[in-house]
Amino acid sequence: MIVHLMYRLTTKKKQRTMKNLKTILLSVFGMMAIAISFTSCNTDSTDYSIDVQTQKQYQSTMANMYSGKMRVYYADAQKQQYVKYDSVQTRWTVRTDSTLTVSDFPVSVLDSCINLNTPYAGSNNQEVQKLRSLKEAIGKLDTKLDLKCYYYVPTTSFVTSSAISFFVNPIYFKQTLEYDGGKHDVYFVFLTNNFGGNYNYTTRTFEFNMYLNSITFDKAPVDFNNQVSKQFFRNLLFTCLSK
Repeated sequence: MIVHLMYRLTTKKKQRTMKNLKTILLSVFGMMAIAISFTSCNTDSTDYSIDVQTQKQYQSTMANMYSGKMRVYYADAQKQQYVKYDSVQTRWTVRTDSTLTVSDFPVSVLDSCINLNTPYAGSNNQEVQKLRSLKEAIGKLDTKLDLKCYYYVPTTSFVTSSAISFFVNPIYFKQTLEYDGGKHDVYFVFLTNNFGGNYNYTTRTFEFNMYLNSITFDKAPVDFNNQVSKQFFRNLLFTCLSK
């Protein structure tokens, strides 16, 4: 579950490296805690299940409006690094109905998931031309949407005296873009039940991760298979941490 996060994280500006690394490590340790919780669930006979009332209690504790910074990283598989692409101020609302909504999500940052800076792009074949047109179309978007997610606490083993850990499942969304000689419905799909976050009782800070996993064209995703060839697609990691 946390394999993707084991990449070494870098930024282009050395003076910001430690600050950014510290922020990401918070998320990494959160995911490690979740992984450990799963292990403990599978190695003893304790009942960690959560009923509806308890789930609601945890969500009531976390429910609030938050603001902070969202950092965007793209995965460089060849170098085994996450590279910082962008950083924006954002806000999100956590409700007791299992929804988490990121306000004014900047869709244009998703252009970085298409990587044409590879030897494969030199052929300038039909796919490369199409992806270049798509990348430009995404980058020009000024759309800021409310990105809806569902969140939940899987088991009581995700809860300690100081924090609540949870999963975040962003809902895929569609943008109608004009590229490659026509209009196309483009679906952006996030990984589910793999990335999550933490709420700290003491500091009342809320942090979570989202992971763009694939893109599909002109039809809603069914099997979530990526329709962009592997050599041209790179996953995006979003980390949000409240002030």
